[in-house]
Amino acid sequence: MNVYISVVSHNHAKMIIEFDCLRKLAKRYKVVIKNNSERESVILNDYCRKNEIYIIDNAYNTGFGKNNNIVFQYCEKELGMTSDDYFILINPDVIIDAININKLISIIEKDMIDISGISLYKDDALSIRDYSIRNYPSFYTFFMSFFRFYKKYCVLPPNDDCSSLDMDWVAGSFMVFKTKAYSSLLGFDEHYFMYCEDLDICFRAKSKGLNLKYIPSITGIHKAQHNNRRLFSKHFYWHVKSALRFLISKKIKLQVKSILK
Repeated sequence: MNVYISVVSHNHAKMIIEFDCLRKLAKRYKVVIKNNSERESVILNDYCRKNEIYIIDNAYNTGFGKNNNIVFQYCEKELGMTSDDYFILINPDVIIDAININKLISIIEKDMIDISGISLYKDDALSIRDYSIRNYPSFYTFFMSFFRFYKKYCVLPPNDDCSSLDMDWVAGSFMVFKTKAYSSLLGFDEHYFMYCEDLDICFRAKSKGLNLKYIPSITGIHKAQHNNRRLFSKHFYWHVKSALRFLISKKIKLQVKSILK
């Protein structure tokens, strides 16, 4: 059993170098950076070469889902990833150490979990939560979440010592997949761009009966950069478009499932 880590960089080279998280993780696991910005090719290639990190430096300006699908295929074809391995998505602005990842994998193995999320915090003191574990939203909560008003549909543990909790979905800032689970879902739906890819894949996983769990005892820091949260910005357009796509597809899938019962 091996761990493969996927990181998508869209002009995040400075952050990746400054946080120094991936260099440390690469000593224990196979880390792959997917460069999504041509202008950072030189600096990222140099960084990866020095730190034994794999890099995919093509197909620029593509979405979150497609980038991670590219990394997954690369891990299978070039790095020998198998169905018993683990595929972890980590944002460039997330910091986690190997100790927490090893503990996480042990819990996943014991509880036979297919997709999992952890407790993310916004500060080094682990006092300000980043609400990455969420219930299925309505269009209203989708709309409000764009402006970071989403506490009402987020999931909090009764205590941080509980082993694992059922969850609807986990934000893509940190997601762990059993490789065979990711394969069975055919990866992310590449029709989404920037938003809801994580929600959609979790919904499809639940529909297939896969085991999705939130593991509160494992922690990481999400130094989130929430830019472009303006009404009618291009990010707002992408957010609304993805929200409508998900809600419509969810309704259709549930109707079909009901008919087939």
